[in-house]
Amino acid sequence: MGVSSSVYQDRRMISRDYSDLMFYPVTITCLSGLGVGPVIRRSRVRFQTTAHVVITLGKQLILTFLSPPSCKMGEIRAVIRFLNAKSLNPTEIHKELQSVYGHVISRRQVYDWCNLFEAGHSNLTNREGRGRSITATSEDNVKRVDELIRQYRRLKLHEIASSLEISETFAHRIVFDELVYRKVSARWVPKQLTDNHKEQRLDICRELLRRSKSSRKVHGHTSNAGGDFLGYDVTFLDSIVTGDETWLHHCTLETKQDSMTWKHPSSPVAKKFKVMRSAKKIMGTVFWDSRGGLLFETLQPGETINAARYCQTLDKLREAIRRKRPGQLTNGVILQHDNATPHTARVTQGWLEKYGWEILPHPPHNPDLAPSDYHLFGPLKRELARKRFDDDEELVDHVRKWLQNIDRSFFREGIYFLEEEQEKEQEEQEQEEQEEQEEELEEQEEQEEELEEQEQEEEQEEREQEEKEQKQDEDQKEEET
Repeated sequence: MGVSSSVYQDRRMISRDYSDLMFYPVTITCLSGLGVGPVIRRSRVRFQTTAHVVITLGKQLILTFLSPPSCKMGEIRAVIRFLNAKSLNPTEIHKELQSVYGHVISRRQVYDWCNLFEAGHSNLTNREGRGRSITATSEDNVKRVDELIRQYRRLKLHEIASSLEISETFAHRIVFDELVYRKVSARWVPKQLTDNHKEQRLDICRELLRRSKSSRKVHGHTSNAGGDFLGYDVTFLDSIVTGDETWLHHCTLETKQDSMTWKHPSSPVAKKFKVMRSAKKIMGTVFWDSRGGLLFETLQPGETINAARYCQTLDKLREAIRRKRPGQLTNGVILQHDNATPHTARVTQGWLEKYGWEILPHPPHNPDLAPSDYHLFGPLKRELARKRFDDDEELVDHVRKWLQNIDRSFFREGIYFLEEEQEKEQEEQEQEEQEEQEEELEEQEEQEEELEEQEQEEEQEEREQEEKEQKQDEDQKEEET
């Protein structure tokens, strides 16, 4: 057994007085070799060895490390099989191995090999097929993942990995890197959609998609290293101005996921008390387009949004467009907002008709088709998370600076994603219609088969009845004869 010595200093160990000790056993966790550096860093554990204190020099401990005897993994597994045959449990086997060889195999591996030997496995080499295939991100798997996601939009990564028999790491790489999927809805759809709502949603998506493609001058879009979008000159999308209202809190508490921390198994369980969000809040309204923010304003304490107040906001928005987007008022403004009462009131409709603004149709109860909901408010709330503001002015100033500092490509991506979402909606609906047609065709074929079987059974019964009557006639003739 090889022996090596080294000087090791650890404040946790010197908390005890070692001046009266000449020989004291300790266990040291190392990364590689038996040097001091890996011990002090205390990073990933690869093996452990036993050391003895042979002398103390102030705060320095001179240790001797006992190196385990060299052995091959096949020999270790042979020992596991032998001890398992002697009816030792995996924990006892692991202790026996550690006492002789040191930490050469984990307890989990001992359990796995004991289960294999008890199941009749006799080979001491690695099982075939262990490990992940390097082809996990092949084109075939990428295609299968895309088909799964298009069919079931709420699949989890572990469900995708389990379905394709690949690791979650590869599933994550395929979903986010290869297919560039992202979670787009910042909140649940607040109401169950009826068939009428779904038809209205599909009709609106098809019409907007048709208008977007018909106004496109250059097909396709890419982005350069600087994040700028190239190859797109879309008059329809660039004419869209979108906006919505949201609550802004003086203190936005961190989420449960944000509060997660690393801990040891022996660490006490952290508790997170449920605390209500700060009562101090203001209602903020944000309007923006593909080129950046246009207007941000807040309501005064006690003020509510009604049709008259919303028209005042639209007056400010019109002035902001005149200053920041020269010529757009002449070319035409397409306003995208939801179907809230102040937005659909007669006073608001009269204001929009007065200035010739077009309203972009928005299906009811569909926040995933509202750019502010699926693209802007999520990052804004994350920016405000775990921050405290003393007054409304400080909060408003922070939000305004955040909107001004966002890169232009962020806003452009949010507006252009509206077209991609409409394409997905159309594809999903077409696929759903195709599936319904296939189901109807299958039902029709089943009904025809059942009808055909029924006719065959009736014909068979008629033939049997005729044969029976014919036999009765023959028997009667024989009796008469």
